[in-house]
Amino acid sequence: MESIQVRNPRNGEFDYEFEVPEHEVLVRRAAALRAAQSAWGASPVEQRVDAPGRVHQQHLARAADSIARRVVVDRYRSLSEDSATRPRIAETIQKRTTIFCSAHPSFSKW
Repeated sequence: MESIQVRNPRNGEFDYEFEVPEHEVLVRRAAALRAAQSAWGASPVEQRVDAPGRVHQQHLARAADSIARRVVVDRYRSLSEDSATRPRIAETIQKRTTIFCSAHPSFSKW
């Protein structure tokens, strides 16, 4: 299967890649998204307004360690040398997310 590499603009290295879906898979995904759009459009506007914050908060909670690893890489430190810093970075991300969401109540309703 074909993949597309993504270059990190900060250091010029290819550090991510994703597979190009086959045509049939792409068609199925598009159809599922179109079907979901009907339900999304029928939901109350308040729920739709709050959705990005909900998703963002859930994503950060799941990805805090991964984000911390990337921050360490972006700062040009080796992961083995900086393993003690990653938990602190992840904790900081979670704390700041909590602070942001409390300052912006529409992000924390869900």
